[in-house]
Amino acid sequence: MEAGTLRTGAGGSWRVFDERADRAVPKQFNDNACAAACGEMLLADRGISQNQRAIAELAGGVPIADADLGFVLDQLDQSRRWSGGEVRLPDGATTQQLIETLNSTGSWAAILWEPGSSIGHMVIVDGFDPGGRLLIRDPWGRSARARAGSRYKMEVSEFERVWIERAVLGR
Repeated sequence: MEAGTLRTGAGGSWRVFDERADRAVPKQFNDNACAAACGEMLLADRGISQNQRAIAELAGGVPIADADLGFVLDQLDQSRRWSGGEVRLPDGATTQQLIETLNSTGSWAAILWEPGSSIGHMVIVDGFDPGGRLLIRDPWGRSARARAGSRYKMEVSEFERVWIERAVLGR
């Protein structure tokens, strides 16, 4: 089994596979604008064009809390109900089942926060690849100086280690 690459950036460090820059993934406009960039991607996935700076302005600036992003997206896309915050399934459900349930809504945003880090980081989850790894779009990019966001894959166990079970999704 591959070891993966240790990705260090906003929110901490986690193991990723096959990371590559992708101009289709908007680069967050500053160090604290990951949620605004994720909001732009979530809306674009549903056919709505909205710039991350406008999303940040509607939210009152950056950083944007998950609940606030859900509220802003709900104002911009009235075809579904957007929400942000803690997500849980009934007792006995696994994290894998929770992720599968979230994936059933389409792309969704997750907050990753490595233990000991002073700030979290929001990314987009696009489901699973055929090998069972999560498909991630990250507005940070491959570095702070990157000109585009990036795409990579994560093992579910590594995702579970840094995901704080907070999400933004539209239903």
